[in-house]
Amino acid sequence: MPKPTFFNLPPEKRERFIGEALEEFARHSYDTASVSAIVERLGIAKGSVYQYFEGKSDLFRWLVLEAAERQQAALALTPPPPGTPFFERLRAMYRTGMELWQRAPLWSRVRLRTIEPTRDEALEAFRTEIRRMGHDYLVEFLREGQREGAVRADLDVGVAAYLVQGMLQQGMLDALLAQAGIDLARLPDDPDAAARLTADDVVRIADMAVEILARGIGTGSSATRQG
Repeated sequence: MPKPTFFNLPPEKRERFIGEALEEFARHSYDTASVSAIVERLGIAKGSVYQYFEGKSDLFRWLVLEAAERQQAALALTPPPPGTPFFERLRAMYRTGMELWQRAPLWSRVRLRTIEPTRDEALEAFRTEIRRMGHDYLVEFLREGQREGAVRADLDVGVAAYLVQGMLQQGMLDALLAQAGIDLARLPDDPDAAARLTADDVVRIADMAVEILARGIGTGSSATRQG
């Protein structure tokens, strides 16, 4: 986690540091990302980074957790009304996640780095923990759907959660990037990619994802009604 000196930085310096760190980890895998490159662009001594964070892995962990907090905050801003059907809640989750990608693609790209393997054993454990937390959340979400009668009672929610997780993460981003006419590797070089997507694009892709899930894991009535 950041040291107090990081939060004591003037806001402009702190935001510039975050921006360069985001750029580096969005453009490169964790193993190839370079703290030296970050400080070179900032024009500061490399030792300055260690006044703010314990090291490269500490900085990366903070960026990933901060990205997750921003997504949770976005979801909390517009919660579905009480009584909203299960697949409508899932649709809202998809839409919010994609809208966040439009507004902050680099944060989303850095968070996706947790999908990639790494040679750093400590960071591999962190990556595994992040994915486990996401999986556990989706397992409980699917169980809610079963209790509500929207999700098939015979569904193996443990297996299904992995499939939904993949669609929520890499699958949704790939669909959005294809719509914008760019691939993931070139995303950091094309900051206007998100601007090429419209609200209608986001809604259409989210609705398509929910329709696929509703027909696959929903009960007959819920899939027909909401698919």
